Amino acid sequence: RDGSIIMFNLYKSSTEEAENGVVKPPSSKKPAKPSKRSRRRRNMKSKKKNQIEPMSESTAHCSNSDVSSVKKHHDAPMTKSDLYFALDCEMVGIGPEGYDSALARVTIVNWENQIVLDAFVKVPVPVTDYRTYVSGITPQDIESERAVTFEEARSLVEDILRGKILIGHGLDNDLCALNLTHPFCDVRDTATYPPYMREIAPTEATGYEINMPDSKSTAYPNFRPRKLRDLAWEQLGRQIQHEGVPHSPVEDAIAALDLYKAQRE
Repeated sequence: RDGSIIMFNLYKSSTEEAENGVVKPPSSKKPAKPSKRSRRRRNMKSKKKNQIEPMSESTAHCSNSDVSSVKKHHDAPMTKSDLYFALDCEMVGIGPEGYDSALARVTIVNWENQIVLDAFVKVPVPVTDYRTYVSGITPQDIESERAVTFEEARSLVEDILRGKILIGHGLDNDLCALNLTHPFCDVRDTATYPPYMREIAPTEATGYEINMPDSKSTAYPNFRPRKLRDLAWEQLGRQIQHEGVPHSPVEDAIAALDLYKAQRE
């Protein structure tokens, strides 16, 4: 009760002073400085307010079409056209008799039979046999400005085929002409695929007759490669490499690719 009276008197005196125009001077006592912990907490709160919150799926306002439009190319899923490539090369003859071969044209197509690379290649040594009746190569082709050097052709092929599945017919010859190798597990050669090969008798393989089990039970050495032209006609009903007409590396690469597709499916 005494406390209530004191508080009432204080309130009454302050009110009377305000009515009489009496203003008390401000207190000379300085406010206490905040502690280091308080300042640290205040700074952390201000930083959180100024930070920009990351956009989440719930707060994002872009549509699916917007997301797909800004999606990087390397984020897109790999398709068959990115993974499977067919290779075919055309060579010319070099050396005294033209028996040795040098790369003169290189062609690569993808799974959709689209041409990825088709280039004439300059031969750094004298050509003794252009083999035009088969290769279709002429001196103008490999000496023109559009022809690339062997190093350029090799680098282009290497970049395209790195980490990819390589398809072709007689790929050992093509890779040898390019001075390249490719992992065996990533090679699909229709020339060495047993169902596409010709089974031969033991006497045909060795030149003399020997006693051995039924040839059907023998392994891979009793099979020999067949011509791409014959396989394309029998398996695909397609005529390629017509007599008297130069070979087309694009046509041959597509034929090998389609032969692979026929067995894969």
